Amino acid sequence: MNDTANTTNTARIGNLRLSLQWAWLGPVAGIACMIALVIMGLVTHTPGMTIMAASLAAVLASIWVSVNASLRRKIVQAEQA
Repeated sequence: MNDTANTTNTARIGNLRLSLQWAWLGPVAGIACMIALVIMGLVTHTPGMTIMAASLAAVLASIWVSVNASLRRKIVQAEQA
């Protein structure tokens, strides 16, 4: 029974590491779009678009950091179990 628990935990750690490996993709794609919208807002002289895009880029960056920290914490907890 202990072997099954170790196999399950090893699979969970592998899944968490895979999630950590690809967790950057969504926020980075969103930040790239927000950079494009900031540039568009500056070119078209639309301050509202520029402010919203910059704010959303900051939110996406904070989401990226929090997801990364959460996944790293879960990996450490699973390795200690």
